[in-house]
Amino acid sequence: MADFPDWTVPTNIQNPQIDVRVQGGNIDAEITNALLNMNIKQSEVTLEVSQLDRTINRVDLGDSLAADGQYLSPPTTQVAKVLLRPGTGVIYTACVWVKNPDTADHTLTISLKQRLDGPAIFSETITIAAGFEGQKCISVGRVWRWPQIVIEVTGDLDTLQLGVNQPTKYDTYYYYNGQWVVWGNYALAATVAIYTFYQLPVLVQGWVIATRPPSKQYYFNKSWFDVDPATEVTVLTVKGRGKLRYIAWVTGGTAFLHIVCRIYCDGNIVTGYYQDRPDAINYYIGPNTTTQPRLLRYDSSNKRAVQVWDEEVEFNRELRVAFYNYDSSNTGSVRVLAAHYVLE
Repeated sequence: MADFPDWTVPTNIQNPQIDVRVQGGNIDAEITNALLNMNIKQSEVTLEVSQLDRTINRVDLGDSLAADGQYLSPPTTQVAKVLLRPGTGVIYTACVWVKNPDTADHTLTISLKQRLDGPAIFSETITIAAGFEGQKCISVGRVWRWPQIVIEVTGDLDTLQLGVNQPTKYDTYYYYNGQWVVWGNYALAATVAIYTFYQLPVLVQGWVIATRPPSKQYYFNKSWFDVDPATEVTVLTVKGRGKLRYIAWVTGGTAFLHIVCRIYCDGNIVTGYYQDRPDAINYYIGPNTTTQPRLLRYDSSNKRAVQVWDEEVEFNRELRVAFYNYDSSNTGSVRVLAAHYVLE
């Protein structure tokens, strides 16, 4: 140790077995201005870490009422917004924007569900005072483990108005005629504050190479088939995660005016409600529309209508495509010209 404090210890140990056990106490190791090289060859390295501290991070999901947002009466008295959560955590608050134009107080119920067609996990009814306009929140304080959060609003929506924005994605639905349908023109202004838990990482220096498998492209078509009155016929079911690029179809027969294509992503309907009928689109908008689904051809004399949905939609677990006949007495027919979807 004559060279202390600059010790140099030449060491070449063959086949060592070194066991280090520390119980209690603290171990502080600091390496400053030094180069540490570790070359591990043909060895098994096991690193077990337990009882690490966790960090808590607040995440605000959803959308506040934008500067160009507005208050509207919803199509029905049951409206919902679907949000994807970032991880397991505790929901702190759920908020909506509401306006009461009446001179009397009214009530509003805010519920949280794990899926659109599921039961409420938590709900609270609040009073909206006469003339009120702004944000209303409920305190939740519940652990949430499901992959999505559905915030549902019910109550005196015949009188109360909800804050809405221009949609950037199809995440808002209303309950109509026994099913959830997308509110394509507007997006509910609603937020959920969730405190998520993140495990502290174990830092390892080196290279991490991540490869993503290539997407698989699929195409689908189907010859003419009948759709009975008030009946839904499923033509395509896809399990997995991916995107629907487009689907084009032709309706014919006596009920060709009343047949719609229903696209379900993870059980939520994207298109295919009553207003998507060819006769409704032709009457209110006209042929060669730019709204989805687009009406490309309308031939009443030959009983043919050609439609296409060419706005990309994503699904995480399941894609299902079906056709529904809103005519209660007549049968129609459908031909799927082409459909293109991608699995990731």
